[in-house]
Amino acid sequence: MPQKKTLRRVLVIERLAKISAAYSEQLKEGGYSPIVVKTSVEAQQVLASTDGIVAILLDLHLPDADGIELLKAHPEILALFPVIIATSDKTTSGAIEAMRLGAFDFLVKPVPRTQLIAAIDSATASRSGFPNVTIDKRSPIVFAGSRFVGRSPQMQAVYRQISLVANSRATVLITGETGTGKEICAETLHQQSSRASRPFVVINCGAIPENLIESELFGHLKGSFTGAVDHRDGAAQAAHSGTLFLNEICEMPLQLQVKLLRFLQSGTVKRIGSNRMETVDVRVICATNRDPAKEVAEGRLREDLYYRIAVIPIEMPPLRLRTGDIPELAGVLLSRFAREAGKTFLPLTPAHIALLEAQNWPGNVRELENVIWRATLLNEGPDLPLAAFAPDIGSSVVVQSGGTGRAAGPLPDKETLTVLDGLPFAEIERLVIERAIASHSGNVPLAAQSLGLSASTLYRKLKEW
Repeated sequence: MPQKKTLRRVLVIERLAKISAAYSEQLKEGGYSPIVVKTSVEAQQVLASTDGIVAILLDLHLPDADGIELLKAHPEILALFPVIIATSDKTTSGAIEAMRLGAFDFLVKPVPRTQLIAAIDSATASRSGFPNVTIDKRSPIVFAGSRFVGRSPQMQAVYRQISLVANSRATVLITGETGTGKEICAETLHQQSSRASRPFVVINCGAIPENLIESELFGHLKGSFTGAVDHRDGAAQAAHSGTLFLNEICEMPLQLQVKLLRFLQSGTVKRIGSNRMETVDVRVICATNRDPAKEVAEGRLREDLYYRIAVIPIEMPPLRLRTGDIPELAGVLLSRFAREAGKTFLPLTPAHIALLEAQNWPGNVRELENVIWRATLLNEGPDLPLAAFAPDIGSSVVVQSGGTGRAAGPLPDKETLTVLDGLPFAEIERLVIERAIASHSGNVPLAAQSLGLSASTLYRKLKEW
């Protein structure tokens, strides 16, 4: 007995009959069963009574409601179904707002057939290939297998954004200072999506010569330019069904930004030397360490491209704003680098951690990695001297055996010492220690080194006081 064919129903919510009829024809050709309604009320009735709906195609301007308000009033729709927005608004502001609410993708009318079917295929694959994410704001989020380290509130906010949008097809713009982990963020977005088993292709827009970047991105045909000795796929084709990560997007030449925008809008690419358009299914993630709004204002980034790539903005926090993550980061990095160097080190002490937390880290996590990597290379272990983690104090501290030091400078004169006459030694000791700590901006390990004492001695005395 033949198996019953599973219906793949797509709910089309569209106010114009001519457009909904075109959608229906295209969906049927793509192997889907369309259900067409004109209003939000009809849509809610269908959703409540019909099984087998795998995706929703939503017009934002309905006769009885605004599509955005429908999604806000019924968040269960976004939780249960991948929603694709179809908009005639050339600014796409409404569609971008819908994406931020959790919509899967948006298309600009008129929608080419290939683009519509590709979007629906991606939406249905995401629903079947990725479990629903339940986010409990009371408990920390940790991604298994991710290179992310840190549970600070700042990083939890990043994790929460990733959980909400990972399975969307929306473009993401990751911003942040150098060394904050933008590429790790892009990798995690890919790993947490239904595309995780598919390619993750990285293009660094600032590392490729201007005359080669179009070929690297979209490919070329043999003989299309000097040096093109064979046909070649570009990164967009290589990332088909997966994720394309464009790092340092603000370094992309303006003339290529136009072609990138066309690719993002149409889902098609054209190789250099070819007249044929190729359809690719790619989720695009971009990143920059610059201020994109400033780049737009100064004419280095097209405004229309900016709005297209910044549908979902994620900002990576600098390390100085999440110092609570330093103990875990430092511990993980020390273990990793010690293993790679074939050495053994004792766990970091409170003095080590306090010294690391006191640094400003302009190079962020990457700078912290370099400091710890250098410490593992230059020390045999198992102990690590504090000076190994204090790269900025070499000019004011003389490192002695055992890792302690004394500040270089002249001895105080007799007039300076007379103010201490009559004071008990314990009080003098306290004044000297507190002054040293204040002169080092509260950094106890550095104060201890300047006095030739161990940090543990100062911590013990502070606790006693």
